[in-house]
Amino acid sequence: MSREMSRQSTVATRDIVRHPGAMGAVEVLKTAAEAHGLEVRAAYSPPQAARLLGIGENSIYNFIHSGRLRAVRVGRRFYIPASELVRFLEGEQDTPEVGARGR
Repeated sequence: MSREMSRQSTVATRDIVRHPGAMGAVEVLKTAAEAHGLEVRAAYSPPQAARLLGIGENSIYNFIHSGRLRAVRVGRRFYIPASELVRFLEGEQDTPEVGARGR
């Protein structure tokens, strides 16, 4: 994907995430996945989640470490459940006490 196409899809994702309109969070996640050439899956890596949400990877890791975004750690890698991304998009601030909260 060219740099310009990547920038355009990131801007489009940010617009969808910030102004979902009639779409629910699940539809936003599906639309963002399709826009970035990702398949809809049960969990996403932090770089994939960052692309889906239109934010930086460091922000994703900060959210994981602060407890705002729940993730599952497998070895040295984090995976963020799709249901957690939906919860995050819906603006729910209470994170269940399950999963990774830091190092």
